[in-house]
Amino acid sequence: MSNSNKKKKKETQPTELYFERQRKKLCGLHSLNNFFQYQKFTQKDMNDIAYEIDITNRFINPHKSVLGLGDYDANVLVKALTSNGYDIQWFDKREKIEDLNLDEIHGILINTISFRIFSLYEARHWFILKNMNQIKIKSDLENNNNNNNNNNNNNNNNKTISPNTKTATSNSEIDQNSSIENLQKPFSYVLFNSSNSSPLPIETKEKVLSYLGYILNYSNAELILIK
Repeated sequence: MSNSNKKKKKETQPTELYFERQRKKLCGLHSLNNFFQYQKFTQKDMNDIAYEIDITNRFINPHKSVLGLGDYDANVLVKALTSNGYDIQWFDKREKIEDLNLDEIHGILINTISFRIFSLYEARHWFILKNMNQIKIKSDLENNNNNNNNNNNNNNNNKTISPNTKTATSNSEIDQNSSIENLQKPFSYVLFNSSNSSPLPIETKEKVLSYLGYILNYSNAELILIK
């Protein structure tokens, strides 16, 4: 392969993104792993969360498919996110989507509803919009630090946001520094929909807000903001 061809390939695929395609009814699982950008959860992990939420229905659990196909509800996905240091907020449809500050959130978990077989069957689908500029210091870093001895906790919990920025000493400082950095970065959101063939970059706020407005109006969508 010539140098020009190599350069062209590099330009068309500048960044390799982790992406899980649809299997069974595991769109909720795929959405979470696509958000974390690696296989953070397995189907067993999701089933365990469903049982943890409602241990009274061991065999018929309302939070997942009775056939073992997945089909996890919002409670399971929210629990998975909050257990990893994220805060969530349901988007109030009475609010204007244009007022949503896309720079301050880590992503948007989207649930759409479609009706099949003469509107007798309701099908739900999960997918996610990820803010590629946000840096989440909580979740895996803090979970890993809990396994270390207390003498090393302070060092492990600190992370330098950039070479020109002093080391943050608290989560609030980290969030503030991350927000400042994000203002200096080009806007970058990626749509990860496991029913698609590949991730879809969306490079302007206007396009993201327009897309969200469309699915809210025409797909009976629910939005969960990840903070």
